[in-house]
Amino acid sequence: MRETDDPVADLAVLGREYYEHAMSDPDLYRVMYMEQPLDEADAETGSETFDVLVTGVERCIAAGRFDPADALELARQFWAIGHGVVALQLANLLSAEEALRCLAGAVLNLFSSYGDDRETARRSLRRAGRRSGGALDSAVA
Repeated sequence: MRETDDPVADLAVLGREYYEHAMSDPDLYRVMYMEQPLDEADAETGSETFDVLVTGVERCIAAGRFDPADALELARQFWAIGHGVVALQLANLLSAEEALRCLAGAVLNLFSSYGDDRETARRSLRRAGRRSGGALDSAVA
């Protein structure tokens, strides 16, 4: 992913990419995350991907957009929201439109709780939406 001067938008794009990856191959996603516990080797392989998320949160903290905090813990919270929305959509409890709207609203609330100004976070989510197909953009309008 290309980094920009808006680390919050970049972090939101990572979340959107996670969602898109899950929806592009839902059977693989179910097997990887929902049907069996990961063994240590699988968890180690996945940690490289998760490290990208932690780095994204660290960029937001360094830029002053998020309050100083444990980036690992904030990244886990962000990941948990994404995983939860994906799981609800895969269980047919949310439509794709509902899932994206839920995800955008939850991420806006989460980023605001991390210390970002709500309107600034909203602008970043709109930017991220335009970079990733517009769905986040319309969900936070």
